[in-house]
Amino acid sequence: EEEANIDALKRAVGGGSPTALQIAALAMYVPLHTVPSASALLERKWNPHIEAVLTQQLREPAQQKALRDLIPHLTEIEDHVSKRVRQQYEENPYPRWVHVAGQVTSMPIDQYLRDQFPTAAFAPLGKTSGLDMLIAGCGTGHCAIEAARRYRGARVLAVDLSLTSLGYARRKTREVGVANIDYAQADILNLGAIGRTFDVISCGGVLHHMADPMHGWRVLLSLLRPGGLMQLAFYSEVGRR
Repeated sequence: EEEANIDALKRAVGGGSPTALQIAALAMYVPLHTVPSASALLERKWNPHIEAVLTQQLREPAQQKALRDLIPHLTEIEDHVSKRVRQQYEENPYPRWVHVAGQVTSMPIDQYLRDQFPTAAFAPLGKTSGLDMLIAGCGTGHCAIEAARRYRGARVLAVDLSLTSLGYARRKTREVGVANIDYAQADILNLGAIGRTFDVISCGGVLHHMADPMHGWRVLLSLLRPGGLMQLAFYSEVGRR
């Protein structure tokens, strides 16, 4: 019965004369931009709440689709697991975040790490400019934007398998006015072919998706400059504890 009601809502919304309630109800089940002829809704005037839904589900996906066509392709995506992960995030870019932190104090990465880990032993990078950073598996860009704003002198390359996620990231990056990030589509497994190395590599929530996470880690390690720093994060039972 519920599925039948959803189909009826699709017909109403696609037909061009739905009520506000029908739009809101359908938007909770399927992205409006996947409904044929839903773009015609933008030609009418709606209350502010429905306008916000239309922005989120029609206007912004249209912007992201345009931006994804501008994203450079750094490597081939050949691994069968990589292809499956890419498809997952093409259909569901994650996370669909809205806001970044308001006030961010830019500081040298050495100072940030010392503040976070006051008793840890590490060799300072000594860089306050030209800090080359790789975000390996940037998703929708939240972590890349935070790094670009936080670390003084950072030059960020942010890569991901999913063009849909990268389109979201570019839209949000432009929205918040961050200019020191380059986005590109790439498979971590093939990053050794790009001929670059980095002072800092961040890879959060990524390696555990691979058939062989250790192989992915070794590729990243080969891209790290001597004395460089790497941040890794995983979904795991140990992590949840």
